[in-house]
Amino acid sequence: MEDLVAPTNNILRKLQVNDNASPTNSNDASCDVRLILVPDASIRNAVNLSETPWAWLTIATQSASLRAEFYEYQYSPDSKAASIWQALSDSGDVLLDLLLRLDSQPQLTEAQETVCSIILISNGLGGLPAKKALTRLSQRDYEPAARRLLERFSQVIFIGCPHPTISHPERWLLLDPVLRYDRKFNSRMLKAAAEEAGIVASLCSNFREAGVHCPLLTTFESQPMTLRHGPNFLRSEKCLVGDCSVMEREILADWQKLIDHDFAETGVWNEEMVLLDLEHRNMRSLTTTSPHTENFKAHVMSALRGSKDRQRIPSLRKAQTSYDRADATFASTRSTSGGSLPTAQDSDTRKSPRLPCYILGRYPRNPNFSGRSDVMGQIDSLFLPRESPDRVVGYHALRSFAICGLGGMGKTQIALEYAFSRRSKFDAIFWVQADTKTSIAECFATIAMSLGIADESEVSDLAVSFSIVMRWLVDPIKPVTGKSTINSSEASWLIIFDNADSVELVSEFWPSTGSGSVLITTRDPAAKDFCLGCGTMLQPLPSSETTDLFVNLLNSDSEIQHCRDSDLLALVERFGGLPLAIVQVASLIRRRSMTISEFSQLYKRGVQEAGLAEYQASQYDGQHHHSLFTVWAFESLDSSAQGLLNVMSLLNPFNVQESVLDAKRLDPQSNVYPGTTEAYVAARYNLLKASLVMRNLQSKQVELHPLVQEVVQARMTKSQIAIHFSIAVTLVHSSWPREGVKWGHETTYRELSGQLLPHTLKLKVAYEKHLIQLDAEVEGDWIELLKNSGWYLYERGEHESALPIFHLALEIASKNSSNQPGLLADVLMSLAALGLHTSTPFEVLEYSRKHLQFRQQVYDESSGDSPMQVKYDLAMGFATMAMAYIRNDQFEEAMEPAQIALNLYRSFPMYRNWQTVPYFAVAHKGWALWSLGRYKDAEEVLSEAVTADKSRNAGPSYGQNYELAIIAFSQNKYYKPELARARIKAARFLSSIGNSLDAHELLKLAQSTLEEAHIAGNASTLDENDLTKMVRIWSR
Repeated sequence: MEDLVAPTNNILRKLQVNDNASPTNSNDASCDVRLILVPDASIRNAVNLSETPWAWLTIATQSASLRAEFYEYQYSPDSKAASIWQALSDSGDVLLDLLLRLDSQPQLTEAQETVCSIILISNGLGGLPAKKALTRLSQRDYEPAARRLLERFSQVIFIGCPHPTISHPERWLLLDPVLRYDRKFNSRMLKAAAEEAGIVASLCSNFREAGVHCPLLTTFESQPMTLRHGPNFLRSEKCLVGDCSVMEREILADWQKLIDHDFAETGVWNEEMVLLDLEHRNMRSLTTTSPHTENFKAHVMSALRGSKDRQRIPSLRKAQTSYDRADATFASTRSTSGGSLPTAQDSDTRKSPRLPCYILGRYPRNPNFSGRSDVMGQIDSLFLPRESPDRVVGYHALRSFAICGLGGMGKTQIALEYAFSRRSKFDAIFWVQADTKTSIAECFATIAMSLGIADESEVSDLAVSFSIVMRWLVDPIKPVTGKSTINSSEASWLIIFDNADSVELVSEFWPSTGSGSVLITTRDPAAKDFCLGCGTMLQPLPSSETTDLFVNLLNSDSEIQHCRDSDLLALVERFGGLPLAIVQVASLIRRRSMTISEFSQLYKRGVQEAGLAEYQASQYDGQHHHSLFTVWAFESLDSSAQGLLNVMSLLNPFNVQESVLDAKRLDPQSNVYPGTTEAYVAARYNLLKASLVMRNLQSKQVELHPLVQEVVQARMTKSQIAIHFSIAVTLVHSSWPREGVKWGHETTYRELSGQLLPHTLKLKVAYEKHLIQLDAEVEGDWIELLKNSGWYLYERGEHESALPIFHLALEIASKNSSNQPGLLADVLMSLAALGLHTSTPFEVLEYSRKHLQFRQQVYDESSGDSPMQVKYDLAMGFATMAMAYIRNDQFEEAMEPAQIALNLYRSFPMYRNWQTVPYFAVAHKGWALWSLGRYKDAEEVLSEAVTADKSRNAGPSYGQNYELAIIAFSQNKYYKPELARARIKAARFLSSIGNSLDAHELLKLAQSTLEEAHIAGNASTLDENDLTKMVRIWSR
């Protein structure tokens, strides 16, 4: 095998071995194991293994009776590069390319029975390009060549390799002495390295997330060494984090140990850490003999002997090379012993898909579709192959096409017609409603179920279902049996993202690669760039196609016969070639039994365009100057229908629950809104006749096109918007489910709250756009609706989404704090709780102070004996204050509000004699005492509460408590640390009663959960202190 040279002059050199009799230098074309050696960049290049510090590996391979090949990656990061870290990262990309080239060389003859395994060993800074190469290899496991190479790895060994991470920026300081030892860089590069350490930290964090699919052995050093200079990072303002003086003292105290345990550990769950009692410079060559070095060599010997277990027989390798996906069994690269992040189907098999599979959304095929043959042809030229017996030849790259244009231009109808008319060309077609992240995720869950690659338990977690679908898209296996539309080795698929007006949102769900097709409909012209320039900006329909469509929709020969050509052409010209406008106007003409001439005359007399300059069709190159709403002639609707439409225009246009629109939730109104059920049915009928809304009879929901919604809003005056906004707020607020406890965590009403949330978000947009003034009562409902919606998002763990909602509620409530101090206090309480995840400790303290201030005001203003809710709220205010002090490490200050809260709670009958435990206040007082070192007092407070709780609950067993905790914490992805702790404690309990088998399984699950939560540590060895620190304050 010749040396492999990259265009960058980096070399993967095959090292010569002096002992020709050694099996390591066999002339046989095959070998048992390949050792890929990645040294630090400062090591001089060599040709013979004996010239390198790796020479001890010769004896190791001979002792294991292995035929070995040694390849050393010889590279030199560009000293002129802006960042040494970027240069090392780029070297990792080159290394992967060379490894793929090496693996593509012929290795077997038909008579040979094995292929050689691969062991990768890196040292020092050489660990960085090695980690980059392994990370990219894992990310490309959808490629047959990459998957084949990945499966060949039997062991990865890091010898004294630094591993800084994003989560621990304080350890970036240790990179400076590593650079100073490993290579003589000039001051400019050292300074740049200090300022750009985030590059290498990101590289290492990505490696941890990707993991490795074979055992990982990591060594760290115990012997310090003397360097001439202190850490250069301490001179870089950009790299200093936290309390600099404390950090400098800590770093300077230990920095001579270049790669200690914490700085070497990668956090991959199948990693084994081994101590070497050597200085950094001697770690690779193993120059001394000691129990630690012998232990390390024993690990290497074990890895060498175990490499034979990874070898494959020719028939399997041939099958893997061809990748015939007709076999339902898929050999996953993510084995159960691998180190990647766990997914729902991280096993040796994947579920066989049901093909063909067509999911075309809620829209039926439009029988009146016509025209747009040019756009269809453009999509065909990209998505469908030229005439070929095998349709996938030359089509292994992901193909995407964007249909862009003004709302109502017919983007969705084109995509729909394409899906229906080209079904025979694809094994699977998926329609994804892409207007919100939630709707996209739910569509992916539907795809996973319909395709048969996930079960109900998996699709209940939207992230898991997305992962399962994405895996199939990048590697679309076919079923063993069943009908398939296309005769090829892989299934052909088309996914359609409809109404993807936020390209950034869709990008999160975009297939990273694969051989399928992606069609996107959007208003954003920039989507064409996202599709690599493939797409079209829809132009208005030509006059001839507009006329044909309009005549076809009218479906009245007699009407057309009595219509003068001049009237027809004049009306068609006013449509501006907009398909949606054509459909709506034709519907009005039919339903109102008008002639075209009558409608044209009405148009000329009755259209009002005041205040809608921004909606004029200037997009049509100035050729048409009619706003969209004039085409629909809304003036023909009666006042009830118009009022219903106005309110709907302020809500989420898709799937408006008719129960929300029920007028019984309103005080008697005039003619602004239909005030009875009969009036509502009549108004809805008028809207249905004009095709302004659609109704789902089964779900009892109505739907409004977003373009219609925009036009309706634009038609209203400011006072009209305020009136209908007030009605919409009242309807949604009165529909929101109420929990028995104000700050409870009830899940019963989550589904209904989730259905109403989009309406709140839509109302928020209208409120901020139009600066609506509300009367006091409606304003109170609006604040409460915002607070409830934000709290729902908080409970779901969507903290960043909840923050702007609470901020708006705070802004409104603060303007009239004297009138509604209780509402303002509720919002401040929400922000204090949310602030634990999104704000600084100081901000949490400020929110809590203000919260308590307004609780006290409400309490003081209440006459006589305070109502129970007011007193309860005051207790919550003091408990929240205690929590804020603890968050700021002010434990002494936390004592007083915690005790006051306890006293207030104990004044309630339900809390007397510990009939109910006030956990919030008890936990904060106990935690404050414990943090102050008053352990006995803390134990007394907490033990009393625990004892009372056990007696009240008739003492369920510890095993039952752990089981309940695991179930509870599994409901919310944000509580992964708590879930991991519960599983670890449950495992230890099971082990103590002799159930070691179940305990072992629970520990494996706990380790996976730790990985998902990015918590370093071994589930088997974490002590009680570790378990306490890794969860949130209130969970301790």
